[in-house]
Amino acid sequence: KEKHRQKMIRMIREGKSKVAFNPRACDVFDFLNNQLHWNGQHAQVGKEKVVNVFFLDYYEPSINVAIEWDEKHHRKPSRYKGDWIKQKVVMDTLGCEFYRVDEMSQQIRKIDKFPNDRTQQLQDTINKYYERKM
Repeated sequence: KEKHRQKMIRMIREGKSKVAFNPRACDVFDFLNNQLHWNGQHAQVGKEKVVNVFFLDYYEPSINVAIEWDEKHHRKPSRYKGDWIKQKVVMDTLGCEFYRVDEMSQQIRKIDKFPNDRTQQLQDTINKYYERKM
């Protein structure tokens, strides 16, 4: 599995493969960037931040914030361990604020233990995104 991930990273960097991404998540991330005056990275803006062997869904380097977008398949018990490992590696490596957005409920939750808490600000912005889509 590790060899496969490394091969995929190499192929992506060489332009021989593309990272699968969720266009809705990227649209929300663009909205966050616009509304909060951030310049975060995601699959449709430059490139996803790579930490170890993991691709972050969204990363804003100027304030060290990572956001993972959890689609329906992240609710499967078979995904829990992999998601936990990814978030631990990312938090340990970057020392960042870490949030998860549940696509189904449109709710965001803070994972890290840092005193900064942007949960309400992020939730309000996500709500604003979905309200404008209705």
